[in-house]
Amino acid sequence: MKYFSIVCLLALPCFALAQSFAPKASGLAGDMLLGVAVLGQQSLVSANDNSEAKLTSLNDKAESTQRVMPALMGNVTYTFDGLSDQVYAGVSRSNAAQGRFSGELGYKHFFDNQSTLILAYIPSLIPEDIWRDPYLVGADRRKTKQTLNAVRGKLERIGGTGFGIELGYGQLDVDDERSGSSVSAEQQALLRRNATYTYSALEFFLPLSRATFITPSLYYFDRDADGDANSYGAIGFEVNATHRRGRHTFVGNIGFEQYDHQTANPIFGQAQADDRVKLFVGYFFATPFGWQDTAFSVIASRHQRDSNIGFFDETGSVFATGLNYAF
Repeated sequence: MKYFSIVCLLALPCFALAQSFAPKASGLAGDMLLGVAVLGQQSLVSANDNSEAKLTSLNDKAESTQRVMPALMGNVTYTFDGLSDQVYAGVSRSNAAQGRFSGELGYKHFFDNQSTLILAYIPSLIPEDIWRDPYLVGADRRKTKQTLNAVRGKLERIGGTGFGIELGYGQLDVDDERSGSSVSAEQQALLRRNATYTYSALEFFLPLSRATFITPSLYYFDRDADGDANSYGAIGFEVNATHRRGRHTFVGNIGFEQYDHQTANPIFGQAQADDRVKLFVGYFFATPFGWQDTAFSVIASRHQRDSNIGFFDETGSVFATGLNYAF
């Protein structure tokens, strides 16, 4: 779990769970968020906590850890005269819906038929901590950094319908790769993690009423890693739902992903196959205490990965609350 990026959760009402609709005014707009988040995880793979730095065996059970941290961020848009073109910087809606929270710089064009074109760059603003050799046993595992940079393009409500399509490409770079330092050089080559990603998705925006809508989506992503044991194809399905009632907004997201590696991991002698379930719920209350342009947020999320290789099992959870001010 990326601790630094989870703080973006509280911005979901602005960026993650709503379709893009044409703005009503030109100029600068945005929001600022202040809150607190409680993060939990149980993983042998994550390097964000030091509790699992040393393994006694590859069959160790991961300890549960928790961390409390501030949630502080901002988002901004600029809409040009004519209201058909907009640039923005904020949280990637596409990534947020998949449980990954990262900054995004982008451009939107709003067509007269209600379609929206989105072109965006997703930079790796803060590198993620990972283990140089996650399989090292009997000695402290040392950390290194990995970065993931990506671009994406999306067309929402094609031709005024509810259908949308998205395509993405990303590149993952590991600073100091040492995976499998205890096995042969040939086997180490199978474990290299530098990779490219391709992503494609289909969605359907379905209003059930003026206050309630759902967006089911089906997506596929492919990871082509330097090491064949870390290459996989994954398919996922999820449903986003939003309901508004007066000053109250309720949102939810449930999803399932299945990962299939085609080449055996030489450490474990079999190919990895994972199932991942994710759940997000949130409640947002507008103008608390009569404060204009302010919203109170409470969210909770959980994900669980179950692998045929127990070493890769993990769970993660987030509970967060805060205030968001729009300008």
